[in-house]
Amino acid sequence: MFGKKDETDRLKDALAATGTDMNQFRSWQKLYDKRNRQLEAVRTKYEQARQCGEQAMTDAGRIEELLTGETQTDTKAILLLLKDLKRLQNRFDHEFLVSKEDQELHSTYDAILQFGADAVEDPKRRLIFQSEIENLIALLGENLEKESVDPEKLSFFYLNHTDEELAELPPLERFQLVDRIYEEEFLRPIRQMVEDALWRADEERNAFQGNSDRKSSRYLETISIFPEKTEGSSDVEERAKKVLSEVLHI
Repeated sequence: MFGKKDETDRLKDALAATGTDMNQFRSWQKLYDKRNRQLEAVRTKYEQARQCGEQAMTDAGRIEELLTGETQTDTKAILLLLKDLKRLQNRFDHEFLVSKEDQELHSTYDAILQFGADAVEDPKRRLIFQSEIENLIALLGENLEKESVDPEKLSFFYLNHTDEELAELPPLERFQLVDRIYEEEFLRPIRQMVEDALWRADEERNAFQGNSDRKSSRYLETISIFPEKTEGSSDVEERAKKVLSEVLHI
């Protein structure tokens, strides 16, 4: 299932004991399980894109150093770095890093690969080559400084949505869309189930507390995963968030 099995089983049992519609819970659980099955792939894809972007920036930075150094330019070293940039081309593409639609960065990258090897030997073109390298470093740096996307939210987004929807949006709105879908379609349903269960648990505890029969004891044990209402923590919403945070790590 998800999280720690014993804790999530306790939550499931507590929801059932307080009258939650378990068909509703199972529907939510299926979504969560599907999300988890692709979580590692989504996380790895983003991390690999970032690693490739960082390596491309390192290569470009090294080329800049070789071009601007006081000693004779090491042409062989630059050619090897250009070969590595070729290897990395498009491997850093990710809608939350470098968008495929980023024409400025990709055209700069293409230009460097197309005439870089010849420009090293041609003083007239070498300055243009150096300028393109500087532009690439700046553009990659801007993208690598972006806020990292939450892979758990993005994995849920990909259940029913695609990169095409993200590509049409400005960077900030991409985050907002992923966050909104995660909140509305994933968090809100389970949080509502837990909040409703907490209301019922608050009402039913009084009826069972003080009884020594097995049924009462078993019921109180089953719903013990739900924090009791106290003077300092009577808010149902806050207690529901606490339950989800501790049990499902969300």
